[in-house]
Amino acid sequence: MTQNFNQFINDDSQLLGGNSQTTSVINSNSNQSFDQWNQNQLNQPLETTSFNFSAAGKTFQEDKINLNTKKSISGLVKLLVIIIIPLLITASIGLYINAKAEEGTYQQAKKVLLSVAMTNVNWSDLGTVFEPIIPVQVKNKSDVYEECEFLLDSGAVISSLPREWAEKMGKDLAMMKRSTFKGYGGTTSFAYQGEMTLLLGGKDVTIPVVFTESSGTKYLLGRKGFFENYSVYFNHNEKKIEIRE
Repeated sequence: MTQNFNQFINDDSQLLGGNSQTTSVINSNSNQSFDQWNQNQLNQPLETTSFNFSAAGKTFQEDKINLNTKKSISGLVKLLVIIIIPLLITASIGLYINAKAEEGTYQQAKKVLLSVAMTNVNWSDLGTVFEPIIPVQVKNKSDVYEECEFLLDSGAVISSLPREWAEKMGKDLAMMKRSTFKGYGGTTSFAYQGEMTLLLGGKDVTIPVVFTESSGTKYLLGRKGFFENYSVYFNHNEKKIEIRE
């Protein structure tokens, strides 16, 4: 660059007709001035170009924070689920065990042999009416229990079963005592006296029963052998029927 500058001075000097002395002085001064300028430039502090990324950087930083926040919330939710679900299961099991224990204590204190929910029947003219029906296990000739739904009937003198149950119990109707019963409207029906074994309170109990010939006979639990030996409690608050000793 110095050489080009000197060449420019020499050419200019020749055009002006200047002498060599003048040209030397100019060249000397020019060389000195240019070197001084060059040195001054080198001594200047280095200027760095800065760019303002504040807006874009802020957006990027906010997106990063939002992403980290979402990850933190997701992790917290998963942690709560992992902790809460086992606690709920444990609490439910505990409540169930506690309820069963209280029920067992209550039944033991009250000598409850059987506790069932009340059954409601919808009558066309009367609407919903409570019907005292309870499921009871009846033993057959194979010593197997079959569940039957009995109507609690304090108006019945004795419990009754349909005649086909005599065969299930291995009984011969021809060898059983025959009795005559009068029903509603003065109708007469025949029945055969026998016994049946029920499961109450985890124990076998035997009560008298008659096997009726009339079709459509309901399963009844009557006074003889049942109401005279057990207490029937209708718990309307809890909608339950309890058979107690």
